[in-house]
Amino acid sequence: MSNRVNIFLQHTCGYTREGLKSLLLELSEEFPINIVAEDKQLQSNVSQLMLKPGVDFFILGLQSDGNNASEILSFIIKTVPSSFPDAKVIIMTQLNSMGGLKDYILGLNNVYAIIDNGSTLKEMRNHLIGVLNFSVDLSPRTFKLLVAPLTHRELSVLGFLLKGKSPDEVAHKLCINYKTVSSHKQSALHKLGIRSLNGLLTSGNNRELMYQLLHHRV
Repeated sequence: MSNRVNIFLQHTCGYTREGLKSLLLELSEEFPINIVAEDKQLQSNVSQLMLKPGVDFFILGLQSDGNNASEILSFIIKTVPSSFPDAKVIIMTQLNSMGGLKDYILGLNNVYAIIDNGSTLKEMRNHLIGVLNFSVDLSPRTFKLLVAPLTHRELSVLGFLLKGKSPDEVAHKLCINYKTVSSHKQSALHKLGIRSLNGLLTSGNNRELMYQLLHHRV
């Protein structure tokens, strides 16, 4: 991929589109971002994209009621691999309305992140930084750290453990059983796609997550 990051932005909500454009414009001071096209729907602009610079990222809005799910999935499964084989897909949606569809979408090779529409502007900015600030050897799984948000308790447990607290000390601080500490830890690691805390410590690509964990307020 070239140094410039070419983005196609689609979302049915004009307000959300404008918000994302503002964030991307702000981030363009740190990353060479170019929005090659934007649209409310997919169909009207896709053919024109073939005449534009290669798209690196598609930011697509999946409606919470699922009304455009078929259109979005068809685009991800058929159009992107055939016409934009090197492009990555970011899905914007209401996470709590996805159900089992989330796991299915995450299984698609070109989907690199799902970001919750309900994220605050600060969270959205951090998510986009995490996705756009990548190196050529970064695996898709790293982007998927954005997909399965950790619960407040999981963040607390990992944060304490990363600060050197023992499971017993964490249990005492949080007023829970030490076995519950282990349960929260394993659940969090599973969501992050890693086997141990060492996986966080040894990967420079987890800086944003590490900051969040170490500064999380119980």
